[in-house]
Amino acid sequence: MRRAKGVALVGPSGAGKSTIFHLLLRFYDPQQGVVRVGGTDIRDLGLSDLRGHIGLVPQEPALFSATVRENLAFGRPEASDAEIRRPPDKPKHMISSWRWLMDMTRR
Repeated sequence: MRRAKGVALVGPSGAGKSTIFHLLLRFYDPQQGVVRVGGTDIRDLGLSDLRGHIGLVPQEPALFSATVRENLAFGRPEASDAEIRRPPDKPKHMISSWRWLMDMTRR
C-alpha cells in the first residue's frame, strides 16, 4: 500500500476484514509474524497514535443504550456541549443529517 493513502477493506462475509481490523488496532497480536505499518512493527507504536489513524465504517450503524449526547460523544466523552453541537465541516448530506439530529435532541 502507498504511504499516506487511505485504504478500504471490502469483501464478502468471512473474508477476514474484521480479523485484519482487530490486528491493526492491536485488540490482539498475531501468534506468528509481524504486522507492520510504514515498515514499523505496530507493537512499537503507541496505541493511541496507532488507533488515531484508523477508522471503521460498519455496514450496520451502532447506537448504544444511552442518550443522543452520550452516543455523539462516544469517541470524546470529555467533549463539551458546544463541541458536540458544532456543525460538521463536511459534505452537504452530513450537514443535513446533523441538523436532523440536533432537532431530535430538542424534542
